[in-house]
Amino acid sequence: MDDQSTIELLLANIVDSVNEAIVSLDEDLRIVFLNGVAEKIFECTRANLVGQSVYKCKPLSDVIAQLNLTELTADSGQAKARRHLEGRRSGGEIFHIEAAVGGARINGKLYFTAIVRDVSQEYKMERALYHFQKTQMVALLARGIAHDFNNILAAILGHLDLVVLAEDLAASLKKPIHYAQTAARCGAELVNKLVTFSRESETEEASLDLDRFVAEVVFVLRRSFDRRIKVEHFPDSSPTWLVRADLNQMMQVLLALCLNARDLMPNGGELSIRVAKAQFSSAGPPPRKRGEFVKLTIEDTGEGMPQKVVSRLFEPVFPGSDFGKGVGFGLSIAQSTIAASGGWIEVESVTGRGTTFDVYLPRLLLEDVNSEGIVRAVPQSPDGHEAILLIEHEESLRTVIRSILEYRGYQIVTVATGEEAIEKYVQSKPPFDLVLMDLDMPRSAGWEAVAKIRQHDPAVAIILLSGSGAENERAVRSGMPDFLAKPFLNDALVSVVRQRLDRFHETKKSNIPNATADHE
Repeated sequence: MDDQSTIELLLANIVDSVNEAIVSLDEDLRIVFLNGVAEKIFECTRANLVGQSVYKCKPLSDVIAQLNLTELTADSGQAKARRHLEGRRSGGEIFHIEAAVGGARINGKLYFTAIVRDVSQEYKMERALYHFQKTQMVALLARGIAHDFNNILAAILGHLDLVVLAEDLAASLKKPIHYAQTAARCGAELVNKLVTFSRESETEEASLDLDRFVAEVVFVLRRSFDRRIKVEHFPDSSPTWLVRADLNQMMQVLLALCLNARDLMPNGGELSIRVAKAQFSSAGPPPRKRGEFVKLTIEDTGEGMPQKVVSRLFEPVFPGSDFGKGVGFGLSIAQSTIAASGGWIEVESVTGRGTTFDVYLPRLLLEDVNSEGIVRAVPQSPDGHEAILLIEHEESLRTVIRSILEYRGYQIVTVATGEEAIEKYVQSKPPFDLVLMDLDMPRSAGWEAVAKIRQHDPAVAIILLSGSGAENERAVRSGMPDFLAKPFLNDALVSVVRQRLDRFHETKKSNIPNATADHE
């Protein structure tokens, strides 16, 4: 074999080893050469195409048409790049490509060479990343709106609860006021659930009643899904279905599975969610394990999925998948979350007959549940006489909180900003017995004001108010459990105030430093 033949074989091996499709055409658009990757991408056989018109292979001719080779003739063969072109396989599936094409004159004839790369995976990842970023932006916006909306609802509920206590309230008004209270509380519950869904927080596993948790999620789904989709929850009357899980992660799991069901029912249908006990005396085929589990079933009557999709359903993206319609990062994250909790997910789907997901989580027995966190009993008498400094920037909410507490006998001084609070507390003689502080304030932030007040008086008793769940987590981490999330019931407010004041007085009697000092 001469050197020329060796070089030709070496070059042929090189072009067959690259990951891009390489196709060469003459000026009459006859195929001169194509490599092995081109055969795979365009689903054709080079032995049948070399020397033939490019139009003999429609998937290839569709791409060549988008490259506009006439421009290369005008540019004397200068290479040009094209991005985000669409290819179509012989079966009709559309895929995304990017291509570079150049021209050269050899022995007086013009030849074109196109280098084509299948970027379907990159395209899916870009879409997934965009979807994720958009979701993060919506979540951030939702948390901001929720804070303001919770302030409004807290003011409405507070005033309604005060009206109900009026001795001269006409009997005919009690029922409408009751309806208004119920509607406002439903609104507050819905906002708080949406904020919980969107909130980012550190993983914190705890005992979770799965059946009761499902009921709360269903509450939201029924208000957000297409009305043609009937969402059913079948509660179980058996003993508590406890599992150990992170609340936010379980919400993501259940939402991912329910969104999958929704996407598979574009024309409506039924979504059924139930919880049951499952016990396996021996380990089955992986990932099934031996032991006692709680089984969460999500079943829909949708169009189902073919087996080739089901077999790769938990991959983030894969060739042929349609991101946002039953597949994507959500199901992949759901599977990894459940696996990390010692469980697994099984799926069964029949085209045209629906899909069923069974989520298995290790059952947590009642005797294994830690007794920490039991709510303290509500004091018999929530009334008092102590002096309280109230810091709240929303005038309507400031007014209603003052009215609620003054009705119970407390002496209330109100300010609207953290700066005013610091000045008022330092100048007060004698000092206030309690500080009731909103954390979401303009100018001097709530945490900054807390720090300065504690610097002046380390033993001060403080209750924090906020419409943001994230602040609640920070308060707990900082050793300040006295936190009231907006909107709140009047009874909850006076109960928390009385409990905190009672502990404050006990601490003073014992001459023990305040145990709930903020160490942040």
